[in-house]
Parts: sequence; structure tokens; C-alpha cells
Amino acid sequence: MRRFLVVLALMLVLPAVAAAQQYVYAVKYVCGYNASAVGQTSAGVIGGEPIVKFGNYATDINILNANDFPVDIEKNFYLLAEKTDVKAREPEQVPPAGFDGISLDPRGATVDDCVRIYEVLNGGAPPPVNPPITVGWVVLRSSHEIDVTAVYTAAICTDYQANGGPVGSCRPGVAQGAGLSIDVEQIEGRRIN
Repeated sequence: MRRFLVVLALMLVLPAVAAAQQYVYAVKYVCGYNASAVGQTSAGVIGGEPIVKFGNYATDINILNANDFPVDIEKNFYLLAEKTDVKAREPEQVPPAGFDGISLDPRGATVDDCVRIYEVLNGGAPPPVNPPITVGWVVLRSSHEIDVTAVYTAAICTDYQANGGPVGSCRPGVAQGAGLSIDVEQIEGRRIN
């Protein structure tokens, strides 16, 4: 009888403990065009290296709920750099610049790409053609384990130089073809209480 009561108590307590646990996935993003080959100091002086080299960058964050039940996901968006403005060069820090969330259906999948990141960071406004470079984090906090994969692509902008522009500049609406890079990263989650 005592063993039965212990098992019954565990059956009642464990779901509540599991529900209190959360999983966190931190995903780096790099989005947009960087047409500059130079950086900017914290004092606003042009010089040094840019936050990323000149080119066109895209990130898409794939999220899969392989569970047989819905999973709630909270998203915090951090903006570390935009154009040549590095907003959080150490020792500076930034709070989340945008928030979003979703209840992902059982066996459902979704994606947060550069368009969605721009919308969240800019109050729902759609991105312009060739948006400026933005760099930051999307931090996902979920009620259960999920699968998160980030896909990063980068293209070198080349044709503008042949048409009188500075070396490495991107010209809107013109196909680029010098090089393309793709990287796929599985993002590991951390369980927190």
C-alpha cells in the first residue's frame, strides 16, 4: 500500500515539476546588406573593421515541435548592431528590443527569417528592399524540448565595382555571383527551472 501511495504521489507531482521546467535556445542572426568595408568606433569615428565584412547576409531559424502536444514558445529579440552602429560593444549591454511568441501545434514547424526579425524589431513594418545589416540574438524559451536549426547564408557583392561603385558594394536589384556561403547549425537547448 505504501509503495502505491508513493507512486501515486509521484504521478501527481512530476507533471507539475515538468511543466515548471523550461528550455532555452539562443540563436545568433545576421541579416541584410553591409555595403561598407570599414567599421565605426564607440565614439562614432569611422575606422577599423565592420561588424561583418561587406556582403549580403541571411539567417533563417527553423523551429520544429516533434511532440504529440502543443508547445508554447516565447521569443526575445536582441539587436546588437545595425548598419555601422554597434549598440552593445562591451561593456555596453542591451535589453530585448522585441518580443514574440507562438503556440506550436503538435508535429508543427515554423520559421523566423530575416523578414520576421525585421518586422518584430520595427513594430510590424515590412523590411525595405535590401535592408541594412542587423546582428543580434533570438532567444527562444519553450515549455518543452523542441528542435531548432539555424541556416546562415552569405553572398559577396561584386558587380557594383564594375559599374563604378566602391569595392565590395552591393547594388540593389542586381544579381550577384562571386560567391555564396551556407552553414546549417543545430541549436542545442538548455533546460532551466
